[in-house]
Amino acid sequence: MVKKSQLLQFILALLLGPLGLFYSSVAAALFWLLAVIGVGSVTFVLGALLLWPFIILTGVYTVNRHNRAVRLEQRRHEELLEVSSRSASR
Repeated sequence: MVKKSQLLQFILALLLGPLGLFYSSVAAALFWLLAVIGVGSVTFVLGALLLWPFIILTGVYTVNRHNRAVRLEQRRHEELLEVSSRSASR
């Protein structure tokens, strides 16, 4: 897995709203897309614009969660390599 950029996610969510969330989380993108369509159809554009900050925060959170999982996986891989190199040198 590869780390994702917080800045890129912020820009995508700022400019594209829920469509920008596809960079970090398909599930979050679908949820917010349906929420924006639902709220936007009832309150027109005003309600959808009120959701925009929450969409941006969701994007930053999901990238942070992804990057944390990447760091954990890298740490586990390094530990496994260390253990295997110790046992190979014996």
